[in-house]
Amino acid sequence: MFSGVCAFSVLGQETPDNQSSLISSEGIDYTPLQEDLQRQQWLRANETTSAA
Repeated sequence: MFSGVCAFSVLGQETPDNQSSLISSEGIDYTPLQEDLQRQQWLRANETTSAA
């Protein structure tokens, strides 16, 4: 599911505003990519259920 992200040993961390963020050990923030992925998956699921 997250094969590209898992290769970077991403750590789930809590930000002060209690939103989960994905920051790699190199300090790269993958949170925007995760949010885009979730949005794309939601849109795909919505299209699938609307077509049924």
